[in-house]
Amino acid sequence: MAAGDIFDDIEDADSKDSIPARYGITIATNIATTILTLAEKAITQLKKKGIDDHVIVSIIDIVNSLCITSCVGQHLDLSLASNITLSEDMYFRIIGMKSASQIECACHVGALLTTTDQDLVDTFAKFGHNLGMASQIANDIQGITTGIDLFKKRMTLPVIYALNQANKEDRYQLKFIFSRQSGPITDLEKLRNMITNNGAIYYSIIKMELFKQQALDILTKIKEKGINIERMKLFLE
Repeated sequence: MAAGDIFDDIEDADSKDSIPARYGITIATNIATTILTLAEKAITQLKKKGIDDHVIVSIIDIVNSLCITSCVGQHLDLSLASNITLSEDMYFRIIGMKSASQIECACHVGALLTTTDQDLVDTFAKFGHNLGMASQIANDIQGITTGIDLFKKRMTLPVIYALNQANKEDRYQLKFIFSRQSGPITDLEKLRNMITNNGAIYYSIIKMELFKQQALDILTKIKEKGINIERMKLFLE
Protein backbone atom coordinates (compact mmCIF):
# COMPACT_ATOMS: atom_id res chain seq x y z
CA MET A 1 0.00 0.00 0.00
CA ALA A 2 2.87 2.36 0.77
CA ALA A 3 4.46 1.63 -2.60
CA GLY A 4 1.10 2.12 -4.29
CA ASP A 5 0.70 5.51 -2.65
CA ILE A 6 4.07 6.64 -4.00
CA PHE A 7 3.30 5.39 -7.52
CA ASP A 8 -0.06 7.15 -7.29
CA ASP A 9 1.68 10.41 -6.38
CA ILE A 10 4.03 9.99 -9.33
CA GLU A 11 1.15 9.44 -11.75
CA ASP A 12 -1.15 12.14 -10.39
CA ALA A 13 1.61 14.72 -9.79
CA ASP A 14 -0.82 16.80 -7.74
CA SER A 15 0.79 17.10 -4.31
CA LYS A 16 3.67 19.40 -3.43
CA ASP A 17 4.27 17.42 -0.23
CA SER A 18 4.62 14.01 -1.89
CA ILE A 19 7.88 12.07 -2.18
CA PRO A 20 8.18 12.63 -5.96
CA ALA A 21 7.56 16.35 -5.48
CA ARG A 22 10.25 16.56 -2.81
CA TYR A 23 12.90 14.25 -4.23
CA GLY A 24 12.03 13.78 -7.90
CA ILE A 25 10.38 11.03 -9.91
CA THR A 26 13.50 8.86 -10.27
CA ILE A 27 14.17 8.65 -6.53
CA ALA A 28 10.46 8.16 -5.78
CA THR A 29 10.26 5.30 -8.29
CA ASN A 30 13.30 3.67 -6.72
CA ILE A 31 11.79 3.99 -3.22
CA ALA A 32 8.46 2.50 -4.31
CA THR A 33 10.20 -0.39 -6.10
CA THR A 34 12.31 -1.09 -3.01
CA ILE A 35 9.22 -1.13 -0.78
CA LEU A 36 7.53 -3.63 -3.12
CA THR A 37 10.59 -5.88 -2.99
CA LEU A 38 10.75 -5.63 0.82
CA ALA A 39 7.08 -6.62 0.99
CA GLU A 40 7.69 -9.78 -1.03
CA LYS A 41 10.78 -10.53 1.03
CA ALA A 42 8.71 -10.21 4.20
CA ILE A 43 6.23 -12.74 2.81
CA THR A 44 8.95 -15.27 2.01
CA GLN A 45 10.32 -14.88 5.54
CA LEU A 46 7.04 -16.22 6.92
CA LYS A 47 8.71 -19.60 6.56
CA LYS A 48 10.71 -18.72 9.70
CA LYS A 49 7.41 -18.23 11.53
CA GLY A 50 6.32 -21.79 10.77
CA ILE A 51 4.02 -20.95 7.86
CA ASP A 52 3.76 -23.75 5.29
CA ASP A 53 5.18 -23.23 1.80
CA HIS A 54 1.81 -23.65 0.06
CA VAL A 55 0.32 -20.88 2.24
CA ILE A 56 3.24 -18.56 1.42
CA VAL A 57 2.79 -19.22 -2.29
CA SER A 58 -0.95 -18.51 -1.95
CA ILE A 59 -0.22 -15.22 -0.17
CA ILE A 60 2.18 -14.12 -2.91
CA ASP A 61 -0.44 -14.98 -5.52
CA ILE A 62 -3.17 -13.07 -3.65
CA VAL A 63 -1.00 -9.97 -3.20
CA ASN A 64 0.13 -9.97 -6.83
CA SER A 65 -3.42 -10.57 -8.12
CA LEU A 66 -4.84 -7.69 -6.12
CA CYS A 67 -1.92 -5.47 -7.14
CA ILE A 68 -2.90 -6.12 -10.75
CA THR A 69 -6.51 -5.31 -9.92
CA SER A 70 -5.41 -2.06 -8.28
CA CYS A 71 -3.31 -1.15 -11.33
CA VAL A 72 -6.27 -1.73 -13.65
CA GLY A 73 -8.40 0.49 -11.42
CA GLN A 74 -5.70 3.16 -11.50
CA HIS A 75 -5.57 2.92 -15.29
CA LEU A 76 -9.32 3.45 -15.53
CA ASP A 77 -9.10 6.34 -13.08
CA LEU A 78 -6.36 8.04 -15.10
CA SER A 79 -8.15 7.39 -18.39
CA LEU A 80 -11.51 8.71 -17.22
CA ALA A 81 -10.29 11.46 -14.88
CA SER A 82 -11.80 14.25 -16.99
CA ASN A 83 -14.90 12.41 -18.16
CA ILE A 84 -17.91 14.38 -16.87
CA THR A 85 -20.24 11.63 -18.09
CA LEU A 86 -18.65 9.08 -15.74
CA SER A 87 -21.45 6.96 -14.28
CA GLU A 88 -21.84 6.08 -10.63
CA ASP A 89 -21.60 2.37 -11.43
CA MET A 90 -18.29 2.87 -13.23
CA TYR A 91 -16.99 5.00 -10.37
CA PHE A 92 -17.80 2.26 -7.86
CA ARG A 93 -16.06 -0.24 -10.13
CA ILE A 94 -12.96 1.96 -10.24
CA ILE A 95 -12.69 2.57 -6.50
CA GLY A 96 -13.45 -1.09 -5.85
CA MET A 97 -10.45 -2.06 -7.97
CA LYS A 98 -8.13 0.83 -7.11
CA SER A 99 -8.78 1.45 -3.41
CA ALA A 100 -10.91 -1.26 -1.80
CA SER A 101 -8.77 -4.06 -3.26
CA GLN A 102 -5.87 -3.05 -1.02
CA ILE A 103 -7.81 -3.41 2.23
CA GLU A 104 -9.46 -6.54 0.87
CA CYS A 105 -5.98 -7.95 0.28
CA ALA A 106 -4.87 -7.18 3.85
CA CYS A 107 -7.93 -8.88 5.35
CA HIS A 108 -7.66 -11.83 2.96
CA VAL A 109 -4.02 -12.49 3.82
CA GLY A 110 -4.58 -11.94 7.54
CA ALA A 111 -7.32 -14.57 7.58
CA LEU A 112 -5.31 -16.99 5.45
CA LEU A 113 -2.51 -16.89 8.03
CA THR A 114 -4.82 -17.97 10.82
CA THR A 115 -7.30 -20.50 9.41
CA THR A 116 -7.73 -23.22 6.80
CA ASP A 117 -11.48 -22.51 6.60
CA GLN A 118 -11.73 -21.14 3.05
CA ASP A 119 -15.26 -19.87 3.60
CA LEU A 120 -14.06 -17.84 6.58
CA VAL A 121 -11.10 -16.50 4.59
CA ASP A 122 -13.44 -15.38 1.80
CA THR A 123 -15.75 -13.76 4.34
CA PHE A 124 -12.90 -11.69 5.78
CA ALA A 125 -11.95 -10.64 2.26
CA LYS A 126 -15.51 -9.41 1.66
CA PHE A 127 -15.34 -7.48 4.90
CA GLY A 128 -12.16 -5.80 3.69
CA HIS A 129 -13.77 -4.89 0.38
CA ASN A 130 -16.75 -3.20 2.01
CA LEU A 131 -14.50 -1.44 4.53
CA GLY A 132 -12.36 -0.17 1.65
CA MET A 133 -15.38 1.13 -0.25
CA ALA A 134 -16.66 2.97 2.83
CA SER A 135 -13.22 4.43 3.49
CA GLN A 136 -12.88 5.76 -0.06
CA ILE A 137 -16.30 7.41 0.05
CA ALA A 138 -15.33 9.00 3.37
CA ASN A 139 -12.27 10.41 1.56
CA ASP A 140 -14.55 11.69 -1.20
CA ILE A 141 -16.67 13.55 1.32
CA GLN A 142 -13.61 15.02 3.00
CA GLY A 143 -12.28 16.07 -0.41
CA ILE A 144 -15.38 18.21 -0.92
CA THR A 145 -15.54 19.72 2.57
CA THR A 146 -11.85 20.67 2.46
CA GLY A 147 -12.08 21.70 -1.18
CA ILE A 148 -9.01 19.69 -2.21
CA ASP A 149 -10.84 17.46 -4.71
CA LEU A 150 -12.80 20.42 -6.06
CA PHE A 151 -9.66 22.44 -6.66
CA LYS A 152 -8.20 19.48 -8.57
CA LYS A 153 -11.52 18.82 -10.36
CA ARG A 154 -11.63 15.17 -9.32
CA MET A 155 -14.62 13.10 -10.38
CA THR A 156 -15.62 11.76 -6.98
CA LEU A 157 -18.98 10.39 -5.85
CA PRO A 158 -20.41 13.74 -4.64
CA VAL A 159 -19.44 15.41 -7.92
CA ILE A 160 -20.94 12.61 -10.02
CA TYR A 161 -24.16 12.80 -8.01
CA ALA A 162 -24.38 16.59 -8.38
CA LEU A 163 -23.71 16.41 -12.13
CA ASN A 164 -26.65 14.03 -12.52
CA GLN A 165 -29.12 15.31 -9.91
CA ALA A 166 -28.64 19.07 -9.65
CA ASN A 167 -31.21 21.48 -11.05
CA LYS A 168 -30.81 22.55 -14.67
CA GLU A 169 -28.91 25.77 -13.96
CA ASP A 170 -26.47 24.22 -11.47
CA ARG A 171 -25.93 21.20 -13.70
CA TYR A 172 -24.99 23.45 -16.60
CA GLN A 173 -22.46 25.32 -14.44
CA LEU A 174 -21.03 22.12 -12.99
CA LYS A 175 -20.55 20.55 -16.41
CA PHE A 176 -18.67 23.62 -17.57
CA ILE A 177 -16.52 23.86 -14.43
CA PHE A 178 -15.46 20.20 -14.61
CA SER A 179 -14.95 20.22 -18.38
CA ARG A 180 -11.49 20.42 -19.90
CA GLN A 181 -12.31 23.78 -21.45
CA SER A 182 -12.72 25.60 -18.15
CA GLY A 183 -9.81 27.23 -16.34
CA PRO A 184 -8.80 27.08 -12.66
CA ILE A 185 -11.48 27.20 -9.95
CA THR A 186 -12.07 30.85 -9.08
CA ASP A 187 -14.80 30.55 -6.43
CA LEU A 188 -14.24 27.40 -4.38
CA GLU A 189 -16.86 28.26 -1.76
CA LYS A 190 -19.57 28.77 -4.37
CA LEU A 191 -18.74 25.45 -6.02
CA ARG A 192 -18.73 23.62 -2.69
CA ASN A 193 -22.11 25.10 -1.76
CA MET A 194 -23.52 24.19 -5.16
CA ILE A 195 -22.58 20.54 -4.68
CA THR A 196 -23.62 20.44 -1.03
CA ASN A 197 -26.97 22.18 -1.55
CA ASN A 198 -27.94 19.63 -4.19
CA GLY A 199 -27.70 16.84 -1.62
CA ALA A 200 -24.45 15.30 -2.86
CA ILE A 201 -22.79 15.07 0.56
CA TYR A 202 -25.91 13.62 2.19
CA TYR A 203 -26.22 11.04 -0.61
CA SER A 204 -22.55 10.09 -0.27
CA ILE A 205 -22.92 9.64 3.48
CA ILE A 206 -25.83 7.26 2.88
CA LYS A 207 -23.75 5.23 0.42
CA MET A 208 -20.85 5.14 2.88
CA GLU A 209 -23.12 3.94 5.68
CA LEU A 210 -24.53 1.21 3.43
CA PHE A 211 -21.06 -0.21 2.84
CA LYS A 212 -20.27 0.09 6.55
CA GLN A 213 -23.48 -1.77 7.39
CA GLN A 214 -22.61 -4.53 4.93
CA ALA A 215 -19.19 -4.80 6.57
CA LEU A 216 -20.83 -4.96 10.01
CA ASP A 217 -23.25 -7.66 8.82
CA ILE A 218 -20.26 -9.70 7.65
CA LEU A 219 -18.58 -9.30 11.04
CA THR A 220 -21.77 -10.57 12.68
CA LYS A 221 -21.52 -13.76 10.59
CA ILE A 222 -17.87 -14.09 11.60
CA LYS A 223 -18.80 -13.68 15.27
CA GLU A 224 -21.22 -16.59 14.96
CA LYS A 225 -18.17 -18.78 14.35
CA GLY A 226 -16.81 -17.86 17.79
CA ILE A 227 -14.32 -15.21 16.62
CA ASN A 228 -13.80 -12.01 18.60
CA ILE A 229 -14.63 -9.11 16.24
CA GLU A 230 -14.42 -6.17 18.65
CA ARG A 231 -11.15 -4.82 17.26
CA MET A 232 -12.39 -5.23 13.69
CA LYS A 233 -15.49 -3.17 14.54
CA LEU A 234 -13.25 -0.26 15.48
CA PHE A 235 -12.46 0.25 11.79
CA LEU A 236 -16.13 1.02 11.19
CA GLU A 237 -16.40 3.80 13.76
